[in-house]
Amino acid sequence: MKILIVKLSSLGDVVHTLPAVMDIRAHLPNAQIDWVVESGFAPLLAVSPSVNHVIECDIRRWRKSWWTRSTRLEFKEFKERLQKTDYDAVIDLQGLSKSAFVSWLASLSPRGKRFAIGNQTDGASYEPITRWVADTPVVVQSRVHAVERSRIICASALGYEYPSNDVDLSSDIKGSRAPALAVTPSTLVLPNTVALIHASSREDKTWPLAYWTQLGEALQARGFNIALPQGSEAELEQARKISNTLVGSKVWLKMGLDEVSAHLAACVGVIGVDSGLSHIAEALDLPLVQIYNFQTNWRTGPTRHPFQTSVYADPTPGVKVVLAQWDASWELYKHGSHPVVRQHSNQLTPTGLVTESEMGEVLSDNGDSSMGLTSSPQSPPSASVPLTQSTPKVKSSKTSKKAVTEKEVAPKPATIKTVTPKPASAKPVKSDPPPSPQLGLFD
Repeated sequence: MKILIVKLSSLGDVVHTLPAVMDIRAHLPNAQIDWVVESGFAPLLAVSPSVNHVIECDIRRWRKSWWTRSTRLEFKEFKERLQKTDYDAVIDLQGLSKSAFVSWLASLSPRGKRFAIGNQTDGASYEPITRWVADTPVVVQSRVHAVERSRIICASALGYEYPSNDVDLSSDIKGSRAPALAVTPSTLVLPNTVALIHASSREDKTWPLAYWTQLGEALQARGFNIALPQGSEAELEQARKISNTLVGSKVWLKMGLDEVSAHLAACVGVIGVDSGLSHIAEALDLPLVQIYNFQTNWRTGPTRHPFQTSVYADPTPGVKVVLAQWDASWELYKHGSHPVVRQHSNQLTPTGLVTESEMGEVLSDNGDSSMGLTSSPQSPPSASVPLTQSTPKVKSSKTSKKAVTEKEVAPKPATIKTVTPKPASAKPVKSDPPPSPQLGLFD
């Protein structure tokens, strides 16, 4: 069977689609799975064992220069690559006009069909032309995690059951199951390194520099090394400001996705804002704490392992909560049986760990308003626990030299309640009659 996945962008969305492709590979091990993606994200898919061929496009760039000869030549070459294979199933997992256009362009086998999401879900962009192009739109419940949405659509399109208890999405490099990303860890990263993902394409998703300083000092006090990835001049400047307050920390050079993934794979964990690199850390099965300034962690937060969690607060989580959640995640990771845990288990035994049962008191002592904490391996919409608190005052990075100590974090025992909902369901629906849509390359 020949299957084409259409998910063009962005980085986080591409990473969130990997589990769906892993599902397909597990159920249809002999299938040819190709993927159309923006060229900037192609290096990531090149290290996914579940993907056979990556078909690159540059629609983001083409739409800015559609009238030029070079753009038209590049598009012609893309169209030829896309139509080289007749597919039995073309699955649009993006739900936008540009992905619908790519799906429409792709060649089908005599019995081939086009599938796509048939409705808008909460927090996700959607354009109705998607369902007009699809032979079989798939309706999904409106409140569903981004990862689950793609998995549901693929299961419905290809006829296997979801959820399936016999599919292990864990990344076992030594086992027979394919990992999400088959990345060889870089040898250039210091042992016991925690990467701090401080940058985001949106300023309102970032965390205060003073908070990064306090967190970094606390991690160094626990024996961790600190690394700061960056990918632009602005991010480099920010990374240097943080690094200047953390003796011995390393600012990584600007790298491609393949190289930065290798560097992340060599780390023992990641703490970061809601960004593509943080989502890559999840796919690499690293201990992960994601920081959310918006209550969207139910839709895009980590779901793969208990040691991968998210923390939300309005306007932003405080240092104590993030640090306490990291301690709990590291404790779960360190004592787990995951193969990556075995790889790192002898590297470090930090002291002063805060257990999950102690987390509640830390949260109440933190001083963050409208706090929600996700700490379930299957983070559902209802897994956020609201807490009413006030925003802490944090000194600037220039004066905040004192690390957050074990004594400052040590709480009284408490518990965190998490709820795992029933999986979302999907059903194919008939397509609405198309009003002769005008499909344009750059929609």
